[in-house]
Amino acid sequence: MPVTFSFPSNYPIAELKRLEKELEANLCVVPSYLPPSVGKLNFMALAYQKNIEQLEIQILPDLNIVLRIARAAKGNINFDRTSRIAFHLAALAHLTDLQFEPSIAIHELAHQQGHKAGLELLRDFRAADNAPAEQWLDLSKDVKRELQIKLADAEVPGDLSAPLRRWKMNRLAILKIAALELNQSLSHRSRMEAFIRWMREEYFLAGPAALLATMYFAPSSPRSDLLKKLRSAVRSRAIEGINNESWDLTHLSDFANKATGGLDGPSRYLFASTDQKLCVFASLMLHRDEAALAKATTQALQQWWPYKDAFEIASRLVESVLEARDRTISPLASKGSEWLVRETATLEAVIYSWRP
Repeated sequence: MPVTFSFPSNYPIAELKRLEKELEANLCVVPSYLPPSVGKLNFMALAYQKNIEQLEIQILPDLNIVLRIARAAKGNINFDRTSRIAFHLAALAHLTDLQFEPSIAIHELAHQQGHKAGLELLRDFRAADNAPAEQWLDLSKDVKRELQIKLADAEVPGDLSAPLRRWKMNRLAILKIAALELNQSLSHRSRMEAFIRWMREEYFLAGPAALLATMYFAPSSPRSDLLKKLRSAVRSRAIEGINNESWDLTHLSDFANKATGGLDGPSRYLFASTDQKLCVFASLMLHRDEAALAKATTQALQQWWPYKDAFEIASRLVESVLEARDRTISPLASKGSEWLVRETATLEAVIYSWRP
């Protein structure tokens, strides 16, 4: 049935088209739902979803985007590429009534810099997010370089710097990937097989980490962008790189959890990142059909693996996914938190003891 929308005469349609074009070209966005054919960020499609389908679209931004938006609250603005992307996204969100959900990014910064820093980021982001749409539109056009807003204290229960359980699980998987990488006696394929075997034997499927492993262990891997400083002579720097990569995966697992867990409710999600590899992984994690998942994973892996390896690795991963879906309890519930602490300590010891 055709639907007709009537927008006010002063509605900034031209500006919305400009924002959509800029974001489609420069920002990696993955929807948790089947995107409309006219575009993921098309303002008319967003209006239809909100007003006809009664859906609430929430943006899950990475830390780079959250930091740029928050800095605008204090006038700490520059116009580097990432800042421009963030300002365009904020303007579009305010004009189309999309909501931001920045909690994982807040926890990430707090874990790196402390609870106080996390609170300040939350305060600044909330203030910036409450700025009028017109101010964000001016900022996106570089007409003005400030937001006229007031800051207010932010309070949250608990300690924002405390590690999230999901982050701990992702970190364990990254530690295993790092330990296998440092084992020079293993081939590319042997490392990948060992990681899949470890996940299955430990009753533990880490979907984002498994996808990272397929890229990292591949013979044609862009590994310089992954697990930075893993072979540093200062071993604490290797752990720092592992921690940072673990937060990337936590953004992914949070998106996947929200995307698959809220299908019956009104909320839908847009994963937004400036990191292309994260968006490739986010797209793969949404497949529910076995055949579609196997095909999509094989196609993605062919960027880094020969076809035969890509097909066989994808098949093994899909088998693991199906096994995990049939389980009724989580790894922590089945093994207990002591298992997580013990496994983490064992793998950390491997990383610290390595010598170049």
